[in-house]
Amino acid sequence: CYQRNLNALQERYPDIYRKVTALQDTGDVEVLPSKSGLPTMRVKGIFFHSAYDPLHEAKYLIEGVDAEKTEGIVVLGFGLGYHVKRVWGNPVFAGRMLIMEKDVALFKRTLETTDIESMLKDTNVVFVVEENSELAIREIEKWGFFKLNMLSVQLLLHPPSIQTYLPYYLEILKAVRGVVSFCQGSWGALNIFQDLWPQNLLANMIEVAHRPGVKELEGIVKDKSMPAIIVSAGPSLDDDIPQLKRAQGKIPVFCVGTAYRALLKHDILPDFVVALDAKEKVAQQLEGTQRDSVWLFAVDFIHPRVVEIFTPRIFFFSSKNPFTILLPDSQQDKGRMFAGGSVCHATIDIAVKLGFNPIILVGQDLSFKGNRTHAQGTI
Repeated sequence: CYQRNLNALQERYPDIYRKVTALQDTGDVEVLPSKSGLPTMRVKGIFFHSAYDPLHEAKYLIEGVDAEKTEGIVVLGFGLGYHVKRVWGNPVFAGRMLIMEKDVALFKRTLETTDIESMLKDTNVVFVVEENSELAIREIEKWGFFKLNMLSVQLLLHPPSIQTYLPYYLEILKAVRGVVSFCQGSWGALNIFQDLWPQNLLANMIEVAHRPGVKELEGIVKDKSMPAIIVSAGPSLDDDIPQLKRAQGKIPVFCVGTAYRALLKHDILPDFVVALDAKEKVAQQLEGTQRDSVWLFAVDFIHPRVVEIFTPRIFFFSSKNPFTILLPDSQQDKGRMFAGGSVCHATIDIAVKLGFNPIILVGQDLSFKGNRTHAQGTI
């Protein structure tokens, strides 16, 4: 059993294989028989499965999981895998499964004890065995487990694992929720803009082809302590206008399109404006604001009228937009920015990639001060 598991592990998960085979001592991870005869596990003095009937216990652990309707299951804590096998072996389950396990010693004892060869070979199952939560999150990203159209994701929690390694699994849970939220929001945006994005992209194609991309400017700021200000349109912007006036000309200022007109009203000229909405309303925000010294950072599917307003302009691709495949190969590397949540997220990504540090946020309230959504003079 152990050798078959190792062979499957080496073929598909060479990094985990190296960790497991390099480990000489499994420490305080014990495998012992339960009353039913099936093996159970004790870790640091805590039983990870029932001391009486682990298989019967697993039935209760999966009660909240709808195997038929879910597209993806995230497992936090594997143990000997009784609860996971009950779902994975269910003939109505046709989704994908991401299995997170912190304890390498525990996983090695599982490989020695339990036949999971088929599960290790299953391309719809991804195992991540990593003791560092940050590295584990990177592994999830590397495997590309989550897809934009994966809208139904369920959690399968192993309570003893969570109890034993609570801070670790809380970090994993937070990251997973963030990714799932982003995928769902991106899919919703794709459904709304599936006609407008390619239409705008095709209209902008010549401009995109002949203008520089953010990728060409990555790391252009050589001073490692050069700050930048990012101005958003939250209500608190009203209070910060005097400080922005004093900073003008001394610190580079990025401005989201919504706040641009409000800054001009106070004779504050930002260095950069960032815009990424495909709808006509973004053009209405910016019309009549032409200033030759202000650079535009625009997503490739921006409304075409926005492109006409600014003379110097730099393009970038959105992490949400699958239609960049329409562009010729030579134009598919303008630089891909994070574009979810609000335009400020993309602006922060641009400022970071250019090399600014620290980044000062102004008007990025994430709240409704005085029951107002935006500062005065913004559109």
